[in-house]
Amino acid sequence: MSQRPVDTRPAQAHNRGGGQCGPSVLLAVREERVVRSSMDKRPIPVARLNHAVLYVRDLDRAVEFYEQACGFKEIAREGGRMAFLRAAGSANHHDLGLLEVGPDAPQPAPGSTGLYHLAWEVPSVEDLAEAASLLTELNALVGQSDHGATKSLYGRDPDGNEFEVMWMVPRDQWGEFDQRAVVVPLDLDREVARFGRSSQAEGAERRQPED
Repeated sequence: MSQRPVDTRPAQAHNRGGGQCGPSVLLAVREERVVRSSMDKRPIPVARLNHAVLYVRDLDRAVEFYEQACGFKEIAREGGRMAFLRAAGSANHHDLGLLEVGPDAPQPAPGSTGLYHLAWEVPSVEDLAEAASLLTELNALVGQSDHGATKSLYGRDPDGNEFEVMWMVPRDQWGEFDQRAVVVPLDLDREVARFGRSSQAEGAERRQPED
């Protein structure tokens, strides 16, 4: 009586009933274990965004732009292809890194995934108004938006990298925008009149008790 040949294939190769697990089932089990393991661990305790790094075609041109537009100072250059810039008054080692990739580097295709823009915050709404004027002079201003809790300008550097310059409304004045992020046209003159230093000073005077 002849013996039946022994099947030496791995167990995961069997996927036709009999309780055997195919590759897709085993992969799903492994992924579920990874998810359960990650859920048991504490999330990364992110405090804030420390710096950004951008690819550029011409390093000197990019450094000059960010020095003029944002007042950054170049604090280091390494390998002839990378520069590190720091914002005025920043406690970071650097706030922006620029990596030169050559004059023929292509632009990302429209609609592709990746970074949309960076946002740089300014201290006052007057600073935002001055930024609008400067970016216009540099031919870099491409848009303005009112997001309720923030007022924003949008610019592009010489390599087409988009960035935002924004001012944040005082937290106690967010109102309905605490849970909303609208996108409507920005009336910068109106916002300066509403939140500017002169407006705040007038409001403080009106609140002073009379003798």
